[in-house]
Amino acid sequence: MQVNSILSNTQAIQVAVGVLTRGAGPDREVFVTRRRSHQHQGGLLEFPGGKCEPGESIELAMARELREELGIVFSERTTLRPLIEIPWVYGAGKSAKRVNLNVLEVQHWMGEPRGVEAEEASWTRVADLEPRHFPSANRGIISALQAAVFVQITPDFPSQRELEANRQRLSATSVDVARRERTADLSVSLSGWLMSQQVQQLRGRLSVLLRAKHLSALEYAEQAALVQRQILAEAPFDGALPLGVYLDHGNGGGLSAGDLPRWLRAFSGKLTPDQGLPRGAAFIQLTSAQCEYWSDRLDTGAAPEEYYALANEASASGGYGPLRKMLNLPDFCLLSASVHTHEALWQAVLLGVDQVFISPVARTRSHPDVRPLGWSGFAHLTRACPVPAFALGGLTDQDVSTAIVRGGQGIAAIRGFGFPEK
Repeated sequence: MQVNSILSNTQAIQVAVGVLTRGAGPDREVFVTRRRSHQHQGGLLEFPGGKCEPGESIELAMARELREELGIVFSERTTLRPLIEIPWVYGAGKSAKRVNLNVLEVQHWMGEPRGVEAEEASWTRVADLEPRHFPSANRGIISALQAAVFVQITPDFPSQRELEANRQRLSATSVDVARRERTADLSVSLSGWLMSQQVQQLRGRLSVLLRAKHLSALEYAEQAALVQRQILAEAPFDGALPLGVYLDHGNGGGLSAGDLPRWLRAFSGKLTPDQGLPRGAAFIQLTSAQCEYWSDRLDTGAAPEEYYALANEASASGGYGPLRKMLNLPDFCLLSASVHTHEALWQAVLLGVDQVFISPVARTRSHPDVRPLGWSGFAHLTRACPVPAFALGGLTDQDVSTAIVRGGQGIAAIRGFGFPEK
């Protein structure tokens, strides 16, 4: 069976889901309701919404459902912004029911929202949303709310091996000096970038991914600690500038299994007793090769049928995420993956990732011979993806609107956010 069979062989029921938001930054809130105990998945929180009637648009269905469920009405000032579109399947075999969650962020309505049909309803900070309190189908909504829109991938810096290769023209002392200079270069670049006007304007919508594939695991750990210290010291730590790192897979370019727990604990060490780490303050990035490795090791497969069945079953036991459990990741740390194909996408999703990077969308300098997916290929993958997807490869900040229109969360890039290249 092809990996996309369950998403193409049955007609999807269109569902409009409304995410009412207010405030900004760490105080941004959303309105959630709790399902009545006698309902399916009773007791869990959810975002209001419901099925579209025959011939009814998503926008009209949204207005009707929010009027019925929350007692609010739309006005000329009301704005509806696409947040994420989530394909989902309930049941299995001939009884499988396929739905498509069309999730829109809603602002500027009339009236005070209340839980007309729910057991209870309340405003909740976005940073406090926890997937285990919601149906599994809502997990992607929470990730989309908590994820950035722009991801700055740092450019590679020369490794110790590269410095050693120049030993013929450098003395041993000079190699050590060059290594310190390399670290100083990163420190100065990062410090200036963090204080730049562009970064300040993007705070709350920007995250950083440390890419240094030529470094050994030890060198990478040193650089990751440096970047972490500077972000925590120079950017007020409210989760507004998440930091991501790669995992080492035996050939460097990421944190080792031993360094990862220490790196994660360092976040908590910067907090006062009354502070909490917001979900998404850090993330672990997997390569497509690592996804394949972990998929084989955990025997998760790559078929949507398996994912939906496991995820629906896990709703009552704290949520789905086999690799997260194996790595013992804390709640504030997300799991992310780079994917290039439909099968790789589902390998990542079945591992329990919270977001994916789809690439290459356009031709890149680093891999000029690789055929890009194009925006149509990117959109094809996002339509089947139940978690937020970033467009990656040959893009700049000017491409973010196109990425969102094509179903993406935003874009990831080395160039375009002002980070100096070396």
